Amino acid sequence: MLLTRARHTATLLTALALSAPALAGEGSNKPGVPYEEAEKPARWTPWATPTAQIQTWFTAWDQDQDPKADSGGYGDPELDTGFNIERARLGLKGGYKVVDFAIRFGAASPYDTLSSKRSPVELVDAWGRLTFDTKGGTTRLTLGQHDVGFSREASISSNDLIFQERAVSTEWLSPVRELGASVSHDWKWLGARVGVFNGGGNLFGNNDNGVMLAARLEGHVGGDTYRTNASSPAFGIGGSFIYETSQAEVTQRAEVDMLGRIVGLNLLVEGEWEQIDPKGDPTYLPPSVPNKTVRMGGLVQLSYYKELPLGAIEPAVRMSYYDDAKHLKDNGDVGILHGGVTWREPVPFVDLGAGYIHRFEFQGADLQNDSVRVWAGIKYPSRRFAPLNLVDVFRRMGEKPLSGPGGDDDASGGHGGRHKK
Repeated sequence: MLLTRARHTATLLTALALSAPALAGEGSNKPGVPYEEAEKPARWTPWATPTAQIQTWFTAWDQDQDPKADSGGYGDPELDTGFNIERARLGLKGGYKVVDFAIRFGAASPYDTLSSKRSPVELVDAWGRLTFDTKGGTTRLTLGQHDVGFSREASISSNDLIFQERAVSTEWLSPVRELGASVSHDWKWLGARVGVFNGGGNLFGNNDNGVMLAARLEGHVGGDTYRTNASSPAFGIGGSFIYETSQAEVTQRAEVDMLGRIVGLNLLVEGEWEQIDPKGDPTYLPPSVPNKTVRMGGLVQLSYYKELPLGAIEPAVRMSYYDDAKHLKDNGDVGILHGGVTWREPVPFVDLGAGYIHRFEFQGADLQNDSVRVWAGIKYPSRRFAPLNLVDVFRRMGEKPLSGPGGDDDASGGHGGRHKK
């Protein structure tokens, strides 16, 4: 029995070693090309893949060094010199055939000094999805805690953000995840999505009789238009609308965006509008604003992605703007200018970067609060290093799983068993 176990262990280790080339870009004969862009004989989804993310910041210099009363505002987390964990997440994703899922837990630092969000460990993602491919396109049905799909930048994975944080306009005007259901359909170069959500950010139920309705329409050609760390030509343009009602107020949001990429040069543009109408007789909670309020914001980001012999480099500059009340001229009118560079995976699963953040007020008192930041990110899996294909591992062991994406079972009617010698 011990000899049999030793043989199985040796076989497993050999299979894992033989599967290691998948980490370097499955199906690709081009060194350095991300596995997601590489040509693959068939698309597969591992049954279950662990996911991990840690993003750490080091504030090397902060212009505001008053220990008594630090000035702060929109877009300013007010981090003094030292280290900070921006995000830490752990989860599981996977699927089989038309079904996939994701569940992740994590914690994150408050975006700025005015943010009501703190950093307890919470449920980040918890969704299941059905995907159907037909001659008329691809339809996806998603249920659970998932991406609302309102803003293009908000829908970009935090692992792919150049500065590891979103623009001030996106943070304050765009919902990222909510609990609900959505259906999307893609046909050739057109895409549409509608969803109904609880709104209010409650993960385990609706705390009032409100509802959030979201709709998005977009056009896209070429490569992935929801990331900038790519070199394939792409162009995407979209627009979204949200209607949300609660016991205290009615909120409407509209957004337009565009991402264009050619020879690694990426241009991302986004504009957002929000109107909050307080109800005359709130039953339980007061409205967030006393009177009808219009808020606006937007961003322009120019970046360049270049593959290197050791990883890839992504320099960028981004200007974002946010006005929390159009009828007021005060420190709620802010601009945030980011400039810096991210070095993508000089070693497997690790990103490094540094940048300068200039914050300024268009109205009101001028606050001296610029900073220099260095950041690092660890992510698994990543774009360059695919997770192991467990189906292939079992094949190399001489065993065949009961069923698996792209496995022999799919072609033989789903009958399990051993490979014939």
